Amino acid sequence: MYPVLQISSALVCLFLFNLGDVHVDTTSSHPQLAREIFNAARLKDCWAVDAPVSGGDIGARDGKLAIFAAGDKGVVDWLSPLFEVMGKATYVGKAGCGQSCKIANQIVVGANLLGLSE
Repeated sequence: MYPVLQISSALVCLFLFNLGDVHVDTTSSHPQLAREIFNAARLKDCWAVDAPVSGGDIGARDGKLAIFAAGDKGVVDWLSPLFEVMGKATYVGKAGCGQSCKIANQIVVGANLLGLSE
């Protein structure tokens, strides 16, 4: 059996980022991963923003996504023209907080669906 090499996303960022890059992650992932990516980006004088979205394919098509943007507030503000095309961004705090808010959002959506099924 061969050992499995585990490479963290944060380590990959160290190789992929160039000086001054800004990485915007709109996926849903673990808050700790978002913090690790942010910290790895800062090691290379880059920025990372976790900005998971809610609204589905219809919200994406219509430019009406809810965007939970987290990281450095100045960078999130700088990205606002991009976010405005996608929907409405809300700054929710430091790195990882976007992912935490997305998790809370999904819990509320699930609870609502459960309530409707009764």
